[in-house]
Amino acid sequence: MNNEATFLMKKSSFLFFLTMFLIGTDTFLISPLLPVLTETYKIPAAISGWPSSRWPHFSAAGQQVPGQ
Repeated sequence: MNNEATFLMKKSSFLFFLTMFLIGTDTFLISPLLPVLTETYKIPAAISGWPSSRWPHFSAAGQQVPGQ
């Protein structure tokens, strides 16, 4: 394997790790805020939980666009 291929492989691995880290971090940041959102905006818990339950759906749908 030449140096350019090795560099591209390392770059791709780093980008994959960074993407997974950011998605995972975002998920863990939203969930603890749900009780605060419920109290602050005086909304039901079911509505405050909507963003964390819809995130995987929109993320999966959005992955299809760049993948084409």
